[in-house]
Amino acid sequence: MAATTVLIHGLDIVPPTIARPDGPLGPGVPPVLHRRGPDEHFFTLVDDAQQHRALRRIAAFDLVANNADRKSGHCLLDQDGHIWAIDHGLCFHTEPKLRTVIWDFAGEKLDQDLIAPLELLAGAEMPASLESLLSEEEIAAIATRANTALATPEYPKPRGDFPTPGLLSDRPAASTVAQVQRFLGQLARREH
Repeated sequence: MAATTVLIHGLDIVPPTIARPDGPLGPGVPPVLHRRGPDEHFFTLVDDAQQHRALRRIAAFDLVANNADRKSGHCLLDQDGHIWAIDHGLCFHTEPKLRTVIWDFAGEKLDQDLIAPLELLAGAEMPASLESLLSEEEIAAIATRANTALATPEYPKPRGDFPTPGLLSDRPAASTVAQVQRFLGQLARREH
């Protein structure tokens, strides 16, 4: 969690958290926020163009952090209308592992206000606080991903045989659900 906070300093996408050694499910670091409701998540938020800036910031973070676990329910809307990103436990791997539901911006240019933070991460002077939180290899991988993003300043396109709901944004949400269900059915048939 601390590495995530350092990496996204200034992006305002991770809610305040508190360490709870005695949480209802054991130790954890839950977010401190007043969520608007469980029906508000990426697939409902992306339909509102006013939310795209916040969602694009999360997509850029996921790219550089190599987030292997961005699910729709990890994008939460609070009572003030702010979108927060939670659950960053599968980030910073040195091998490419980007797995996300946020493909709606694939191929579009990165927002201009993200260039300066990327330049910081791509440069030789990575925030010093990362050195105590991540391995040298993980820090080098962050710098490489940031440099790649700067060399081709656009949101990535998906690779491999995975459902990409965001690329169906011109279709009703039911089509997205149907595509994911078909994909899961294909996977189940392959396993048998």
